[in-house]
Amino acid sequence: MASNNGDSVLKKVVSLSDVAALTVQSERSVQRLVKSGVLRLARDRQGRQLKGRFVLGESVPRVCEHLRDQATADDPHERLYAQSRARRMRCAAEAAALDLKLKKGELLEGALVDLEVSTILRSLRDNLRGIPAQLMHPLRAMNDLAQIRQTLASAIDAVLTKTADGDLSAKLRRELRRRHQVLERKRDDGDEQPAE
Repeated sequence: MASNNGDSVLKKVVSLSDVAALTVQSERSVQRLVKSGVLRLARDRQGRQLKGRFVLGESVPRVCEHLRDQATADDPHERLYAQSRARRMRCAAEAAALDLKLKKGELLEGALVDLEVSTILRSLRDNLRGIPAQLMHPLRAMNDLAQIRQTLASAIDAVLTKTADGDLSAKLRRELRRRHQVLERKRDDGDEQPAE
């Protein structure tokens, strides 16, 4: 829409009453919008504000945006939707950040940690329980308490060292790998389920 001399109508400076009529509001309401900063007064060529004058192309869209924002702010359903959407976006961002850390190896899944710890503790328990059977015959031949104590301490230290070094039996390693694969499949299947 071009006016005389090729200038756009949207750049035209209009009065306070014109803005009030175009936006279907009272002049007092338009003044309140100026005071609250929603509307800006037009400026002359030296940059001074023109009292009661507005640029048409800036004023009407600003009033419309303000009224739209007010309408959505007053609507409890719209506010609830915005809060829910923001919460969902935060959760999605947190999940993506955790997934990235998991892929980078900065995090471990709790189920995998539990699995490894329980496997190590089970191995420790079984190896400690096996000491009496291993030493039953050699200890029967010993009469010296210091030698018996030393033999038991050496066997216990060997089990603890083996556990600390992560020296699991091949059977335990296979079982650990199998459980790890099962957990991975469960996690992958959970990721592929459609979101509702």
